[in-house]
Amino acid sequence: MKKAFIIILTKLLYKIGKLLKKGSSKPGQIALKLDKNILSKIKLPEDVIIVTR
Repeated sequence: MKKAFIIILTKLLYKIGKLLKKGSSKPGQIALKLDKNILSKIKLPEDVIIVTR
């Protein structure tokens, strides 16, 4: 249940960011604050590219 809530919340935040024409990593940061292991709980594509600074 918690995983579904986090996914819905981050998708909503992403869409709000698009409406405001602001790209952000904030949805991902919030998801990781709510559950540090969220990435291990969701199904990801075989190849993932992560860009960091």
